[in-house]
Amino acid sequence: MDIEQILIESCELRNSSISLFHRTIHEFNWFYQSLIFDKIIYNKEK
Repeated sequence: MDIEQILIESCELRNSSISLFHRTIHEFNWFYQSLIFDKIIYNKEK
């Protein structure tokens, strides 16, 4: 199961609106990309 499917199901369980779901996806993408970016920077500094 991929992350997007998990988010969809969690929003459905909470009866969330689609707009909230899109916001959640956007925030999750930002968070995930930040983690990857930080990890790349960290590995380059070593």
